[in-house]
Amino acid sequence: MSAATPALPGHTFELSQTPEHSWQFATLVYREAERVLEVDLERSGVPGSDWLTVDSAFCQWSEPAGVPLEPEHVDHVLARLAEWSRSTGVRFDIAPAVDPLVDLQLSGYRLERQADGSVLATPPPRPAGLLRRLFGL
Repeated sequence: MSAATPALPGHTFELSQTPEHSWQFATLVYREAERVLEVDLERSGVPGSDWLTVDSAFCQWSEPAGVPLEPEHVDHVLARLAEWSRSTGVRFDIAPAVDPLVDLQLSGYRLERQADGSVLATPPPRPAGLLRRLFGL
């Protein structure tokens, strides 16, 4: 499934959804000359936006693969996306990428870096007797 989009001068956007995941995931495809940027999206659960993604999704071209986008060009693409969003009514929320280790630390996990480079995450201790008091366990 693919959303029809109005063509804007010099570039196009397409919102592409696969039938098996169309309710939850989509890909935003931006084309500019011979370059293509594919941005993975997830359905939003909040009233102010339709789709969510992270800012790091706008760092490199999909075609030619791995070629970085210059920061000023990223700003240009995001401005075009805002214009396209207004014209189609499709709303996006682009958030900074979250480091999962920072997220775990903020949730109270203790992190220990191992000699092999991995990280051991230990959950925060549960209050003694909480399950017993709540559920009679």
